[in-house]
Amino acid sequence: MKPEIRDWLQNNYFSVARPVLKNSADIYPLILASQQGRSDVVHFLIEQNAAPDVTDQYGNNALWAACYADNSDCIDALIDAGVDINHQNSASGATALIFAASSGREKVVEQLLAAGADPTLKTHDDCTALDLASTRKILKLLSHLLNQEIEMEALPRELALRIALALRILPGIDVPRLLEILHERVGSPLDDEKLKSIAVTNLKTGLGSLDGEEDGEDIGIGLANIKLAVRYLWGDEAEDEDLPEILLYKDGDMPDSIRVAIGSNSGALINGHFGSCIRFLVYQLSQHDYRLVDIRSTLEADSSDDRNLFRANLIKDCHVMFVQSIGGPAAAKVIRADIYPIKVPDVTEAVDQLKEFQKVFDAPPPWFAKALGRSAEERVRFTHDEGC
Repeated sequence: MKPEIRDWLQNNYFSVARPVLKNSADIYPLILASQQGRSDVVHFLIEQNAAPDVTDQYGNNALWAACYADNSDCIDALIDAGVDINHQNSASGATALIFAASSGREKVVEQLLAAGADPTLKTHDDCTALDLASTRKILKLLSHLLNQEIEMEALPRELALRIALALRILPGIDVPRLLEILHERVGSPLDDEKLKSIAVTNLKTGLGSLDGEEDGEDIGIGLANIKLAVRYLWGDEAEDEDLPEILLYKDGDMPDSIRVAIGSNSGALINGHFGSCIRFLVYQLSQHDYRLVDIRSTLEADSSDDRNLFRANLIKDCHVMFVQSIGGPAAAKVIRADIYPIKVPDVTEAVDQLKEFQKVFDAPPPWFAKALGRSAEERVRFTHDEGC
């Protein structure tokens, strides 16, 4: 423990031995550190497994306190730790976003919206963050976002689904940006005929122009993803001709094996983010063999109250998951489902990654040995072997 953190705990009458507990004044250290903008203490407490959703005597959580402090580092740390970004005060119904909007904290509003805060939630007085926006910038941020959401809701379900599918494989592009491109390239209002008229060149150039690259050559998305997005906009999402074949498998066919989930948007590639991939490829993997045993669509996750939890439950029979990226709150839910998440930032063939991962069978770490059903004695032996 760093001396400055020990001093802070002692000066505020918290236990150094058990630093996540409340003090005699019934104050949680995580909330006080967030309120004071002490990001170093917040990070330390999170590392000590402080519960992110504790509340103070007024019904506010640590995220509210970090927004009060206008401290982006504390806000990011809490969101990554899995704090409820949409927590509503029991007395008023206000969320952190509503508080930030009403108090003129423009950067905080942007940060919360980018992290997925719900702008439609209301206080007990029936007011949204937009109703209470206290600056022109906040008003513009919230009204623009809500207008785009209203437009999506007004579209026929099949068209909205096509746009949502395209968004999943266009990292860094949100609903407002894609709708802006579509309106510019094919006109308004959007309908089946207009979406089917979008061309790869149109979308590529539109995406590129958003970053000042009019030729669309340097937008960091990749031509393969743009082509697939166009197919989804056309309504051709039903089939992916490059999907691998599912092979017959029953329990016991592959002794000493684990189950692995691959976040994928196309073919047999690891090219999906946990929260947006279209499907999971599920493999059974042993030291010398692998077999695709299932392909699971994630489309129904969009209609779930908790999309990340839905996805975690979808692969809860798996021991390991490979995805291009995953956020902190989502990773926490995956880990609670006893799934070990591994990030593979570059687009990779699933089979290549599986073959590379087979090397872990030679000297499995304790969590891996447990997944293989090894005894506690064997797991201890593996740990000692790694240390030699």
